[in-house]
Amino acid sequence: MNKKVLKHKIKCRICNKSFKYLTSQHVKRHNLSLKLYFNKFPEEKIKNVNPMSFRRGKNSPRYGTHLSRKTKDKISKANSGNQHGFKKGEENINYKFGEENSFFGKKHSLKTLNNMRKIKLGENNPNFVDGYCVERLQSISRNLDFIPINEKTDEANSYHHIDKKFVMFLPRELHKSIPHSVKRNKNMELINNIAFEYLFECYFENKPWKYLLRRAKNIR
Repeated sequence: MNKKVLKHKIKCRICNKSFKYLTSQHVKRHNLSLKLYFNKFPEEKIKNVNPMSFRRGKNSPRYGTHLSRKTKDKISKANSGNQHGFKKGEENINYKFGEENSFFGKKHSLKTLNNMRKIKLGENNPNFVDGYCVERLQSISRNLDFIPINEKTDEANSYHHIDKKFVMFLPRELHKSIPHSVKRNKNMELINNIAFEYLFECYFENKPWKYLLRRAKNIR
C-alpha cells in the first residue's frame, strides 16, 4: 500500500479532530450524516479516503488464499462461548444477558416500533443513495451493482438488471413475463429486447405497453 495513504489524515471541520478518514459514527455526534457533512463542506469529500479500500479485492495480500481447516478449527475453538463481543469469563456491568436484562420478556409497542422505523426512513437511512434504498440493498445482497438508466415511476416500479451493473425499471407484470437470470445468463437476450423496446417506445413516449406483454408471453 502507498505509505502516503497510510499517513494521510483528514480533520473534522466542526471539532478539528484528526482521523485517517471520517466515519458516519463521528459526524453523527454533530447531528449530521456523512451526506449532509459533505454537502456542507464539499471540498472535504475528495480527501476522505478509507486507507483499507486499497487493500480490498486483488490488492489484498491474502487475495485468492484460504484458511486451512486446522486454522479455522483453532479460531472456532478460541471464540466458542463468546457472546455479544465479550469473551467468555468477562463481565460487563453495562450489559445484562437473559433474565438479568431489564427488557427481558418485554416487547416494543407498535407506536415505538413505528417511531424507530421513521428514524431510518428515506434520507436518514445510511443506504439511501440517489433515492433508492431497498432496491440497492437487494442488489448488493446478490453481488450486483445498482446503476439505474431510467427513473422509477408508479407504472415502471420493478427493477430489472440488464447486466450485472445497470438496472432498468419496468412494469412488474412485464418484468415477470419471461423467466430469466442475469447470473446464469438465462433468457437475458429475450427479456432485454423487450425491456429496451419498452424503454424507447413506451417509457419515453408515454405510450401503452400491454402489446409487449402479449409478445413476451408468445415468446415464452
